[in-house]
Amino acid sequence: MKAAMRSAAALAALALCAFAEPPIVATATQDEEGKLSPIAEVIDARTLRIGDQKVRLWGYDAPEPGARCFWDGKPYDCHADAVEKLRELVTDAEAIRCEPKSREEGVVVARCAVTTIERVYTHENERVDDLAFELIQEGLGVEVVSESGGAYDKATRTAKASFAGVWNGGEWVAARRGR
Repeated sequence: MKAAMRSAAALAALALCAFAEPPIVATATQDEEGKLSPIAEVIDARTLRIGDQKVRLWGYDAPEPGARCFWDGKPYDCHADAVEKLRELVTDAEAIRCEPKSREEGVVVARCAVTTIERVYTHENERVDDLAFELIQEGLGVEVVSESGGAYDKATRTAKASFAGVWNGGEWVAARRGR
């Protein structure tokens, strides 16, 4: 009995340690004209392709294509706005570092930040843009607290207080409240 319990405990510990994937890091390169290459391809409002890895942003959910939000009483496609902002964040960055948290159906779920090339390798305490934090703070999606444990609470409070993006009304947030 004790051996079986130790075996079960060992398997549980192994399962916890089994997801120890290394960070996914990509840096931009310059062409002959000095233009930086993109560090990632934006697939949708919460998913990137970095090299051959498909990465979903951890702790973040975004409106689906065609989801309607409102600004000054007028509807707009909040998914398109989230995609545009994510593309802007990735395009303007020199480097990206994603810390894998889990894997779902072949997609790495990771906390990703963009920065300069020097900071991604030195871990300096200068400004690093956590992609999910930036998107949530601008109201371009919501925190998935069950996944993030409240890591983006400050961003959520900022977006709600300013009625930013999805917090300004619309079908998407109302539908999510029913989940």
